[in-house]
Amino acid sequence: MFTRGGSGRLSSSTSGSNRSASLREIDEEATILEDEADDSGRGEVYVAVGKDVKDGRSNLFWAARNLLAGDLKLVLLHVHQPAERIMTGLCKVSASQLEEKELKAYRKIEKDDMNTLLNQYISFCRVSLKVS
Repeated sequence: MFTRGGSGRLSSSTSGSNRSASLREIDEEATILEDEADDSGRGEVYVAVGKDVKDGRSNLFWAARNLLAGDLKLVLLHVHQPAERIMTGLCKVSASQLEEKELKAYRKIEKDDMNTLLNQYISFCRVSLKVS
């Protein structure tokens, strides 16, 4: 079974890289975490996906082949960190310098882009991994 993890704000980094685990890096890296079984006896496999769809698909494929068995659920996690500096014209400005209306419009675009990205992952899971 496949579920989309909450608001996409959960994360965990167990990657083999030696970089420090800042939020920005967690957003960019795809990592895998296997969860304990829940009260119903079914466990969940969490796969964190980033902006790079090619890497994310590769990690999802690996997780499905190597970690999913029986009643385990596949849960996508994506950490979205809203931009602190926003391109306006020819330069980037701090989000705090924008008018509320402009910032709200930009955040909506960011959210729409994030949802489009997650929908690509969901489609990949349904079609390529045969996960519902």
